[in-house]
Amino acid sequence: WMMFPTPYFICLPKFMKIMVIMVVLLGGWLGFMISKVNFSDYSKMSYYYGFSYFMSSMWNLSYLSTFGVNYYVFSYGGKLSDLLDQGWSEYVGSQNLFTFLKGGTLFLEKIFLSNIKIFLTLFLIWICLVLIY
Repeated sequence: WMMFPTPYFICLPKFMKIMVIMVVLLGGWLGFMISKVNFSDYSKMSYYYGFSYFMSSMWNLSYLSTFGVNYYVFSYGGKLSDLLDQGWSEYVGSQNLFTFLKGGTLFLEKIFLSNIKIFLTLFLIWICLVLIY
């Protein structure tokens, strides 16, 4: 209870408690039965034991053989994560961009004082400039 900040109490009915114990016992029994199976009798696995051992020993080979090549890529990725993910993109991104656009819109609304004639005149000037270029 000292590890968790809030201790949770899980209340299960008797059937669920017995079910947990039965699943644990069934898993133990199944593991015991699998460990008692003799693979050397008539199994085709014994023919491929050397190949199987070789393939299972190569699980981490890709990490070991490419560590020197990927070291600079990983270090650059860490720096990039520090700069972008915990840096200026936290300030510029999402909500702050919305706040900036909202502030700009409110500023333009105060300038125009919601006067539709000025807005339409500026819109017409903008359309004319677009058509010229």
